[in-house]
Amino acid sequence: MKTTGPRREGFAKHIAPYRWKQHCRCCISRTDPGMSHISAHQGRGKMAEERLAFESLPATVGSVLEGEPFTLDDEDSSHFQRGTWLHKAYPHGYVPEFPETLVEGFHLLSMLDAVARSANGHPDNMWALNYGLDRVRFIRMVHRGDVILPRLETLEVTPKGSGYKVLRRITFTVEGTDTPALVADWWSYVLPRGVEIS
Repeated sequence: MKTTGPRREGFAKHIAPYRWKQHCRCCISRTDPGMSHISAHQGRGKMAEERLAFESLPATVGSVLEGEPFTLDDEDSSHFQRGTWLHKAYPHGYVPEFPETLVEGFHLLSMLDAVARSANGHPDNMWALNYGLDRVRFIRMVHRGDVILPRLETLEVTPKGSGYKVLRRITFTVEGTDTPALVADWWSYVLPRGVEIS
């Protein structure tokens, strides 16, 4: 798939094939070489919550979380199709050319929230709203049953009202491949627990 051109160059350099560092998938690492490697057996959820304490969110710029590998199966696909009315849009099924076991792109995109919360250790000291997406690319096909490896990089944290706008680059890669399947730049509006907005 072509990813070059005047509007794509900046994004393309981030989705070129690359190899992940060889370390535990459940760990937390940082681009800062001075940050120690924290392994899963040290308490992944607890450490993630400490790293993502609300007051320290601005300090997480440049940090990388590698989330739990996951798969999507036939049942997941069926629930997604019904929840998004695809079963009504295609009452006779997809066109024959559509790969039978392909995971829909928007199904992958819908996983961002759950994957990010799991990678962050399900913190209970903050909550967030979806603030939107800057750019999304579906680069490689994902099939039901594939093992998907999530990677979350914090690119920007900006104060807004009582909270922060947080921009993360979410990358899904199929296990055993070097080319990302999905890359999404996703904004969240993060607030401390107890703060409500209308």
